[in-house]
Amino acid sequence: MIRELYPELAVPVGAYEKLVETVGLDFMLAVFHRQLEKMKSEESEKGN
Repeated sequence: MIRELYPELAVPVGAYEKLVETVGLDFMLAVFHRQLEKMKSEESEKGN
């Protein structure tokens, strides 16, 4: 679903799983959330 809504955020599943193993799930979710907020901000700026 994320790939369909925000294809530029798509990360191969294997790469995501490896990052989660390496740095931890909480960190990955925080990074993803920051990227999502940045994209929403950019989209709203384009709309104005």
